[in-house]
Amino acid sequence: MKKTTLIGLLLSMLAVLSVFGCGGGGGGTPPPPQPTIAVIKISADGTLPQDTAIGGVNITLNLPSGVTVKASPSVNPDVLITDPGVVVPSGAAVNASAPENRYDAATKQVTISVVQADGFLTGEFVTVTCDIAVGSFPKAADFSLGTFQAYGINLINSETVDITAALPTRSFTASIN
Repeated sequence: MKKTTLIGLLLSMLAVLSVFGCGGGGGGTPPPPQPTIAVIKISADGTLPQDTAIGGVNITLNLPSGVTVKASPSVNPDVLITDPGVVVPSGAAVNASAPENRYDAATKQVTISVVQADGFLTGEFVTVTCDIAVGSFPKAADFSLGTFQAYGINLINSETVDITAALPTRSFTASIN
Protein backbone atom coordinates (compact mmCIF):
# COMPACT_ATOMS: atom_id res chain seq x y z
CA MET A 1 0.00 0.00 0.00
CA LYS A 2 2.78 2.43 0.91
CA LYS A 3 4.51 1.65 -2.40
CA THR A 4 1.34 2.39 -4.39
CA THR A 5 0.75 5.66 -2.50
CA LEU A 6 4.36 6.75 -3.07
CA ILE A 7 4.17 5.98 -6.80
CA GLY A 8 0.85 7.83 -7.05
CA LEU A 9 2.32 10.87 -5.26
CA LEU A 10 5.36 10.92 -7.55
CA LEU A 11 3.17 10.68 -10.67
CA SER A 12 1.01 13.55 -9.39
CA MET A 13 4.10 15.71 -8.83
CA LEU A 14 5.35 14.94 -12.35
CA ALA A 15 1.98 15.90 -13.80
CA VAL A 16 2.03 19.23 -11.95
CA LEU A 17 5.60 19.96 -13.12
CA SER A 18 4.73 19.14 -16.73
CA VAL A 19 1.81 21.59 -16.63
CA PHE A 20 3.60 24.47 -14.90
CA GLY A 21 7.13 23.74 -16.05
CA CYS A 22 10.33 24.25 -14.15
CA GLY A 23 12.07 27.54 -14.90
CA GLY A 24 15.18 26.73 -12.94
CA GLY A 25 16.29 30.36 -13.27
CA GLY A 26 13.53 32.19 -11.54
CA GLY A 27 11.48 32.93 -14.67
CA GLY A 28 11.61 36.27 -16.46
CA THR A 29 12.07 36.95 -20.13
CA PRO A 30 14.72 35.07 -22.08
CA PRO A 31 17.77 37.05 -23.19
CA PRO A 32 17.58 38.61 -26.66
CA PRO A 33 19.11 36.56 -29.48
CA GLN A 34 22.75 37.29 -30.23
CA PRO A 35 22.94 39.63 -33.26
CA THR A 36 25.62 38.73 -35.80
CA ILE A 37 25.48 41.53 -38.39
CA ALA A 38 24.57 45.19 -38.64
CA VAL A 39 23.60 46.62 -42.02
CA ILE A 40 24.13 50.39 -42.22
CA LYS A 41 22.55 52.41 -45.07
CA ILE A 42 23.97 55.93 -45.39
CA SER A 43 22.15 58.85 -47.06
CA ALA A 44 22.89 62.47 -47.96
CA ASP A 45 20.15 65.00 -48.55
CA GLY A 46 20.00 68.62 -49.56
CA THR A 47 19.50 70.79 -52.63
CA LEU A 48 22.08 70.29 -55.35
CA PRO A 49 23.19 73.27 -57.45
CA GLN A 50 21.39 73.52 -60.80
CA ASP A 51 22.64 71.07 -63.44
CA THR A 52 24.80 69.26 -60.84
CA ALA A 53 24.84 65.65 -59.71
CA ILE A 54 26.91 64.01 -56.98
CA GLY A 55 30.08 62.65 -58.52
CA GLY A 56 31.75 61.41 -55.37
CA VAL A 57 31.37 61.18 -51.62
CA ASN A 58 33.94 60.48 -48.91
CA ILE A 59 32.53 59.72 -45.46
CA THR A 60 33.65 58.05 -42.26
CA LEU A 61 31.49 55.54 -40.38
CA ASN A 62 32.37 55.17 -36.68
CA LEU A 63 31.74 51.69 -35.29
CA PRO A 64 30.91 50.88 -31.67
CA SER A 65 32.83 48.44 -29.50
CA GLY A 66 32.29 44.82 -30.51
CA VAL A 67 31.58 45.70 -34.16
CA THR A 68 34.06 45.22 -37.02
CA VAL A 69 34.05 44.82 -40.79
CA LYS A 70 35.76 42.16 -42.83
CA ALA A 71 39.01 43.60 -44.18
CA SER A 72 42.34 42.43 -45.53
CA PRO A 73 45.82 43.95 -45.51
CA SER A 74 46.77 46.02 -48.53
CA VAL A 75 50.25 46.54 -49.94
CA ASN A 76 50.87 48.60 -46.80
CA PRO A 77 50.32 46.13 -43.91
CA ASP A 78 49.16 48.97 -41.62
CA VAL A 79 46.21 49.66 -43.93
CA LEU A 80 43.22 47.32 -44.11
CA ILE A 81 41.00 47.38 -47.20
CA THR A 82 37.39 46.26 -46.76
CA ASP A 83 36.64 42.94 -48.36
CA PRO A 84 34.33 42.75 -51.40
CA GLY A 85 30.68 43.05 -50.42
CA VAL A 86 31.32 45.01 -47.21
CA VAL A 87 30.86 48.50 -48.72
CA VAL A 88 28.38 48.48 -51.61
CA PRO A 89 26.90 51.46 -53.49
CA SER A 90 23.11 51.39 -53.13
CA GLY A 91 19.98 53.49 -53.53
CA ALA A 92 20.62 56.53 -55.73
CA ALA A 93 24.22 55.40 -56.31
CA VAL A 94 23.51 51.77 -57.19
CA ASN A 95 25.53 52.15 -60.43
CA ALA A 96 28.49 53.81 -58.68
CA SER A 97 31.69 52.17 -57.51
CA ALA A 98 33.25 52.07 -54.05
CA PRO A 99 36.98 51.80 -54.70
CA GLU A 100 39.35 50.67 -51.95
CA ASN A 101 37.50 51.55 -48.77
CA ARG A 102 39.58 51.40 -45.60
CA TYR A 103 39.06 50.02 -42.11
CA ASP A 104 41.10 51.24 -39.15
CA ALA A 105 40.68 48.71 -36.34
CA ALA A 106 42.41 50.99 -33.81
CA THR A 107 39.98 53.89 -34.30
CA LYS A 108 36.99 51.66 -35.24
CA GLN A 109 36.42 53.71 -38.42
CA VAL A 110 35.47 52.74 -41.95
CA THR A 111 36.51 55.34 -44.53
CA ILE A 112 34.12 55.12 -47.47
CA SER A 113 34.43 56.50 -51.00
CA VAL A 114 31.63 56.26 -53.55
CA VAL A 115 32.13 57.64 -57.06
CA GLN A 116 30.12 57.73 -60.26
CA ALA A 117 31.38 59.41 -63.44
CA ASP A 118 27.93 60.55 -64.60
CA GLY A 119 26.77 61.37 -61.08
CA PHE A 120 23.88 60.35 -58.84
CA LEU A 121 21.19 62.20 -56.93
CA THR A 122 20.58 62.71 -53.22
CA GLY A 123 19.31 59.98 -50.91
CA GLU A 124 20.79 56.65 -49.89
CA PHE A 125 24.15 56.05 -51.54
CA VAL A 126 25.95 53.21 -49.74
CA THR A 127 25.34 50.09 -47.63
CA VAL A 128 27.96 48.80 -45.17
CA THR A 129 27.72 45.31 -43.67
CA CYS A 130 29.36 44.96 -40.24
CA ASP A 131 30.09 41.94 -38.06
CA ILE A 132 29.03 41.82 -34.42
CA ALA A 133 31.18 39.93 -31.90
CA VAL A 134 29.63 37.34 -29.59
CA GLY A 135 28.48 39.04 -26.40
CA SER A 136 28.00 42.46 -28.06
CA PHE A 137 24.55 43.99 -28.41
CA PRO A 138 25.01 47.34 -30.24
CA LYS A 139 22.13 49.70 -30.89
CA ALA A 140 21.69 51.99 -33.90
CA ALA A 141 22.57 54.99 -31.72
CA ASP A 142 26.01 53.45 -31.02
CA PHE A 143 27.06 54.05 -34.65
CA SER A 144 27.88 57.54 -35.95
CA LEU A 145 29.02 59.37 -39.05
CA GLY A 146 32.27 61.32 -39.08
CA THR A 147 33.99 63.41 -41.70
CA PHE A 148 32.10 64.10 -44.93
CA GLN A 149 33.14 65.55 -48.27
CA ALA A 150 31.07 65.59 -51.45
CA TYR A 151 32.02 66.55 -54.99
CA GLY A 152 29.57 67.42 -57.70
CA ILE A 153 29.74 67.13 -61.45
CA ASN A 154 28.30 69.96 -63.48
CA LEU A 155 26.24 68.13 -66.08
CA ILE A 156 26.70 70.94 -68.64
CA ASN A 157 30.46 71.45 -68.64
CA SER A 158 31.70 68.42 -66.60
CA GLU A 159 33.36 70.74 -64.09
CA THR A 160 33.93 69.29 -60.61
CA VAL A 161 32.73 71.39 -57.68
CA ASP A 162 32.69 70.98 -53.89
CA ILE A 163 29.05 70.45 -52.89
CA THR A 164 29.57 69.47 -49.25
CA ALA A 165 27.56 72.48 -48.01
CA ALA A 166 24.71 71.64 -50.40
CA LEU A 167 24.21 68.30 -48.60
CA PRO A 168 23.80 69.36 -44.96
CA THR A 169 21.81 66.31 -43.91
CA ARG A 170 23.72 63.08 -43.57
CA SER A 171 22.01 60.19 -41.92
CA PHE A 172 21.98 56.45 -41.64
CA THR A 173 19.70 53.60 -40.75
CA ALA A 174 20.99 50.54 -38.95
CA SER A 175 19.42 47.11 -39.16
CA ILE A 176 20.92 44.89 -36.46
CA ASN A 177 20.25 41.16 -36.87
